[in-house]
Amino acid sequence: MAYYLGGDVKVYLTTESDEAQVDVSSNAVSAISAGGSTAAATGSITVDEVTSFVDEQTFVLVDTAGTTHTFTIKDDSNATSSNNVGLQGAMSAGGDDGNTAAAVKIAASINAGTCASTITATSSLAVVTLTQDVSGADGNTTITNTAASGDITVVDFTGGGNTFTDITDELTFIFHIVPDIDISGATNLICANKPVRVNFDATTSQIDVRVYGGTGSDYVELKSSAIPVNGETPTAIIVTFDKNLKAGNCKLFIDGRLEDQSGVAKSDMDSGANNNWASPDNAYVTGVPFRVGHDTNAFDGRIEEVVVYNKCLYPIVPSDGSFVFSKPIKEISNSSPIAHTARLFVKDYHNIRGSTSIEVASSSPVSWRKSSFRLVD
Repeated sequence: MAYYLGGDVKVYLTTESDEAQVDVSSNAVSAISAGGSTAAATGSITVDEVTSFVDEQTFVLVDTAGTTHTFTIKDDSNATSSNNVGLQGAMSAGGDDGNTAAAVKIAASINAGTCASTITATSSLAVVTLTQDVSGADGNTTITNTAASGDITVVDFTGGGNTFTDITDELTFIFHIVPDIDISGATNLICANKPVRVNFDATTSQIDVRVYGGTGSDYVELKSSAIPVNGETPTAIIVTFDKNLKAGNCKLFIDGRLEDQSGVAKSDMDSGANNNWASPDNAYVTGVPFRVGHDTNAFDGRIEEVVVYNKCLYPIVPSDGSFVFSKPIKEISNSSPIAHTARLFVKDYHNIRGSTSIEVASSSPVSWRKSSFRLVD
């Protein structure tokens, strides 16, 4: 891709023959205030034997933010407020009618309780169906129950989808930012969600980036030099990841120039910040919607032209005069040469309105392959 920044043009090379934007059709990219994705995971609670419920019996829900909510059965009340489930009337009714009444009261308590903003409950006969407000990973054990007799049967949340299911062993995140002249503080989040966290540290005027892998608790940390902070000058931030490299798996580019990269890949990463990527790991994706900005530590300025790719792009600065593609690639398959293609994409800053490669200025593709004699895999 190429961006026009002032009097310079930044050009980025991709080996993809067409644009490789991540498909977020079912998990829309949105601002933090827009609520993110609507693709949700669901779970259920089934009420079995109302008459054997025990007073103070509890069941626990863990919401999509990871917060635990405990609901307590009350056999001497019909109240369905807060986190108490009053089942006095339902227990006296007993049988199928009691089960149905209990399910209604459980659903009402959940919708009135402390997780009402993150989990919605509906009831049908003796089954309460729970829906998370954002997508969650299949198989999350988010419902537990203290009843030994199985009076409440629980099922894990299922059906949730990750926002970036297209991202595995490669990615590129691109942002244009213009920090306000009076921006302050060390935490000004441009993007807070995994697999890539991008922050502007106003105390140093630096961009710091985390690229997450493994189980999501470990990441490679990258930092830039100071960028302009005058309320006018735009800065292009490009974060790339390629699992298949032996070194430099994670890279940070500012205005097309390499600012920082990870070291030689190793077998694993420690929890927290690392300098080296773990060679077996793909990028870590979550069930949390992709959000630009943050609700409490928001970036003070403009964030524009955010693009996410499931391929690693290669920024080029035209004034350098040349670009050497040095990644080792497979050249032979079944004793036949593999043809590879590449082309340049050029995007002008503040003038990106197209949705396909045809609508974005690009060069004609170039192709190459190994010579066709004495080929051996």
